[in-house]
Amino acid sequence: MSILCSFKFLKTNNNQTNWSQITTIAAFKIWSGYAFENLCFKHSTQIKKALGISGVASNEYSYLLKRKGKDKGFQIDMIIDRADNCVNVLEAKFYNTEFEVTQAYARELLHKATIFTEKTNLNKNVFITMLSVFGVKKNEHYLSAVTNQLLIDDLFT
Repeated sequence: MSILCSFKFLKTNNNQTNWSQITTIAAFKIWSGYAFENLCFKHSTQIKKALGISGVASNEYSYLLKRKGKDKGFQIDMIIDRADNCVNVLEAKFYNTEFEVTQAYARELLHKATIFTEKTNLNKNVFITMLSVFGVKKNEHYLSAVTNQLLIDDLFT
């Protein structure tokens, strides 16, 4: 952890002075998720290598659809928009255990991919990719929505 992170969470949570307590705070979990997403962007070359697309030209960016009226907004952590007529929609999950895709989350992933392609007039093949620390459980919901997964180790190869 960085010194700035230490000061931020130790300073604002005086009654919690050790990491095992601090890591249970909601603000820390949110910060960890953002930090993990940032780490993914800094290692986009390694992500492309792990996906087997390192030779394909691409642009990497995140996507945010703001809430409008009754329509719920959403964020896509990372888009790898490839020159080979494909797009990887990457969801980064920073959990301290194996992540499990539920039926509702699988629907959410597919919905994000559909709305993203509609709003951007994208006419490319879309692959949903999960990136996590300890992997994603391959259950029926995972298999219905996710194309592939990467682990944090893939960022450092």
